[in-house]
Amino acid sequence: MSKNVRNLKSKIKGIKAVILIKDREIVLSEFDDAKAERLSQSMHYLINDIKEIHDVEGMMIAAENGKFFIFNRENSFLGILSEAETNFPFLKLLVRKVLPLEEKEEVETEVPPEEIPFFLRISISDYYKKYPREHEDQESSE
Repeated sequence: MSKNVRNLKSKIKGIKAVILIKDREIVLSEFDDAKAERLSQSMHYLINDIKEIHDVEGMMIAAENGKFFIFNRENSFLGILSEAETNFPFLKLLVRKVLPLEEKEEVETEVPPEEIPFFLRISISDYYKKYPREHEDQESSE
């Protein structure tokens, strides 16, 4: 996986550095050790706090002189520091190939039995009030 992450740099123009974190361990980093450790902790806390509220795939932090992308996959985080002009849709496409999204289990929900809508219930009851004999004939034949 780390070899594929390194290859991202050659495929997309403008990537300055990458960091790959798996299970809170730094697997690959092009940052110096102190920055990588601080960045690792920040990414972990930031994404996990946001995941409590929303299901997040990733995020982009923009600045005047560049962008920082964080991609979240299962228990892995990929951080990419790039120039401001980096093609985000293309980057996202390549990251999905390198770190595929986990497939979510589909929970089967029980479908409630169909009810007659309220407006239709009123219409039917009005019909039976207007034509009570036909309704009684139908019930007796059943």
